[in-house]
Amino acid sequence: MEHIRRRWLFCLVVFAMAAGISAGLSFRGDLAGTGLGQGVGLALLGGLPLFAVGSLLGAMGGPGEERMGVVPGTPIAAPAVFGFSLGFLVTGSLLIPNAAPHTLYLFSLVVLSAGALLQGAVLDARVEVGVLESRSGRDGELRVERRMLGSSRRELKVLLAGGRIRGAQEAEGGPGRMWEVATLLACTADGAAPGSALFLGGGSGVLAAAMARQVPGARFQVVEESQALVEMAQAHFSGMDAADHGEAGVGESIQARLAVRFDEPLSAPEDSDLRFPLIVVDCQALPSLGGVPFFRDADWRFLHESLEFGGSMVMGGLPGSEAPWSGAFGEWMRKGSEWFDEVMVYREDRAPSEPRLLPEIGVEPEFFVRFTKPGAAAWPLVVAGFRLQPSPGS
Repeated sequence: MEHIRRRWLFCLVVFAMAAGISAGLSFRGDLAGTGLGQGVGLALLGGLPLFAVGSLLGAMGGPGEERMGVVPGTPIAAPAVFGFSLGFLVTGSLLIPNAAPHTLYLFSLVVLSAGALLQGAVLDARVEVGVLESRSGRDGELRVERRMLGSSRRELKVLLAGGRIRGAQEAEGGPGRMWEVATLLACTADGAAPGSALFLGGGSGVLAAAMARQVPGARFQVVEESQALVEMAQAHFSGMDAADHGEAGVGESIQARLAVRFDEPLSAPEDSDLRFPLIVVDCQALPSLGGVPFFRDADWRFLHESLEFGGSMVMGGLPGSEAPWSGAFGEWMRKGSEWFDEVMVYREDRAPSEPRLLPEIGVEPEFFVRFTKPGAAAWPLVVAGFRLQPSPGS
């Protein structure tokens, strides 16, 4: 939206200059009667202001060359032209016969200033989306977007596969999905960081790379079915290249500690004896049935056997739900409780009207689930905007 802001500024400067020239010609009436004065007046008091307003309307109504690749928004060209024409008609029929020319330009300057402030407030609350790369994949379109919000220009890169959010990263390199932020904070608090972790469907590598920065020497295994998705993540997300050595700048690179295996997320590895203190499952990478992740008994068994004693398994990327313990999700979690010692639900604590950079999964706040084995460390009741929900009967 920077090009629109520049055109607003151009309009304000042009109308301020026109007001000054008009006032000057009023004091020097002899200049206004000459051919040169009439030509300058026609150009600077008529043509240039109209050109400035037309340039602004054109920028508001179309993407423009510098916005190629931006996801189209709501068309506003027709309403903008109608509003401008109505304002021009009202100004010409009511104000021009009763006011000096420089007064009209000052009035127009005030109106334009108010319009610029109003549109600035609207743009600050609207997410701007730009497409960085797009490919065709087995599960639909793969797309990397840059999303920006607010006058401070908070920026987020989002990786989508078939409309599902498969990864998001803040401008400074941290996770962009809030359930990943909560998992990172809870797992690395109080020196309880895991020495290894398994990320199922974690092809973006954002959470794994962020955890690798926080836990030097730890090793992580990422299982992802789509090689194209991993390639796009490596091209656009920081932390996945060999040159990234973490905060200390020494030791093994993050990539050297991230082993990527291309396979179905819930498939057993060749070395089935591996056990992990932490397993993170991105449910956006899994098939779903009725909006609920589809798990067979063999899948639950694989997850149970892959988690070591005292470990935690986090399942995120779940759609919003007002009551996670009820309905299909409740049945799904009760099935998981047959395999794990404890099931904890963390629900997002936010207002439904709060502006968000991520594409909406649903109108209800999201949640993630933590499954544990006996001896697992306790997590806080509130972490990164998520609050622990009481289980039925507690």
